[in-house]
Amino acid sequence: MEYSQETAVWQDHQTGLAWQRSMGFDVNFPLYVRFKEGDQWPPATRRTRNLPRPVFNMVEMFIRTKRAAVLDSPLTMSCRPAAESGPDTALAAQGARDFTDYARQLWKKLHQDDLNGVLVDDAATEGTGILHYYWDTAVHGGGTAPFVGELRGESIDPLAIVFSDPHIREIERQRWIILRQRRPLTEVRAMAAAAGMRPEECRLLKPDGETGPYTTVKEDDREQRVTVLTRYFRKNGEIWFEKATRTRQLVPPRPLTPEGSAARMRRYPVVLLPWKLRKGCIFGIGETECLLPSQKALNYNMAMMLLSVQQTGWPKLLLRPGALQQPVTNEPGEMLVDHWSGGGDGVKYLQAPTFSSLAVGLSEKVLTLSRDINGVGQVTTGDTDRMDLAASAIIAMQNQARTPIREIQRRFWRVMEDVGGIWLDFFRCYCTTPRPVASEHSGCVQCRSFVGADYAGIEYEMLVDVGASSEFSEALSQATLDKLLDKGFITVEQYVELSGANVVPFRERFLQMRRDAALAAAAPALSTV
Repeated sequence: MEYSQETAVWQDHQTGLAWQRSMGFDVNFPLYVRFKEGDQWPPATRRTRNLPRPVFNMVEMFIRTKRAAVLDSPLTMSCRPAAESGPDTALAAQGARDFTDYARQLWKKLHQDDLNGVLVDDAATEGTGILHYYWDTAVHGGGTAPFVGELRGESIDPLAIVFSDPHIREIERQRWIILRQRRPLTEVRAMAAAAGMRPEECRLLKPDGETGPYTTVKEDDREQRVTVLTRYFRKNGEIWFEKATRTRQLVPPRPLTPEGSAARMRRYPVVLLPWKLRKGCIFGIGETECLLPSQKALNYNMAMMLLSVQQTGWPKLLLRPGALQQPVTNEPGEMLVDHWSGGGDGVKYLQAPTFSSLAVGLSEKVLTLSRDINGVGQVTTGDTDRMDLAASAIIAMQNQARTPIREIQRRFWRVMEDVGGIWLDFFRCYCTTPRPVASEHSGCVQCRSFVGADYAGIEYEMLVDVGASSEFSEALSQATLDKLLDKGFITVEQYVELSGANVVPFRERFLQMRRDAALAAAAPALSTV
């Protein structure tokens, strides 16, 4: 039986796409990505085929610098009981320890630092970064205490998600959220069969002609694909979901909470990071959007200078008829015979016009102004010749240069707290069997197991702990140690002990040599006593 009517999920998705097109996102977002990746020139035409196409990727440099500044401080998750956690404080405290240790263990398994890098990079490039978390039942493990399923995360492109009301910034206030994915046909049929679709209906699922959100990314033609839409929505305070293609319902609406769980999934498993806030819109403004005109001007100006050199660097000969009767090879020492018998020169070089020096100064001015306006000065990028200043002066310069980025960094930290809340929902709802977890205390690793469902009735909150920032802070610390050693406030041994392992990789050997030298110096004195 064939179905031609579009599903309700598909119709809502098309409404969301129409709004994105009205905002120009479908054209602009791919353009921002191309510029960031260095694809900054249009295709050559007959008139422009000889034009040089240099790329001085200012966009990528700015994004790389600000991305590094936002991600500069290492983050860890820690859990604590909420104020309304209940009377059983011992159980609540044990749950907090279990969730904290498991979250730090999961951080490494998820490669959360890599996900954060993609999140911030998308936000800086396109204006919005999105992460989606889901429970992957394909994961097995546990050894003596086997378990099935574990939390996983993925990055979602801004063009692959639509919201019920894109004018509301808060995710939790959305009536529904729809994610768009292109999945292999075999996988979609297996998904439908697992959800209870009859075999004859599964065979009716066909590949569609939809393409990915980016027209610049070619889809792999080796495997037939289908557009799968996942809608999350709230019902009675709980998160439900459904899956559909254009014409068929793959998974009917059902709670995201697994059967038998005492706790409920109350948060959308999606977080969104806007880079800079766009008025009245859930999608933000990235660095690329404002840099495009300056980037085009810089590239074009440099292209004109190169074209001038290309056209005038090889001088052209001006000849009178019959004046030159030999080919010109431009070999060193080559002699040209001027056969012109009339007045003046029969052979001479045509004087090429000089290129205006204003163009060079204009290019430097565009780059300098762009760096100043966007807060990517020499101190921020580390290109400063004043590194011999006192540590306090360098810290002050760094802090001042990072002021425009702090707002974005704090927004990123708040998003990571939302990630922690999603993790807590999954821990309490899906960890119904013992989960192995390891913790380190006083240098000893202790292994134990816990069941997240045991804490279903206790309210928790996940906090983001921000560590000391940056390799540059390490350089400042080392500069401080250098000053202390120079002024004699610490000994050489103390200097070596306090220095980082990458600064003094031979620490143990050096200290042992100092101890041996001290013992050798003390031995003659003891022998004379």
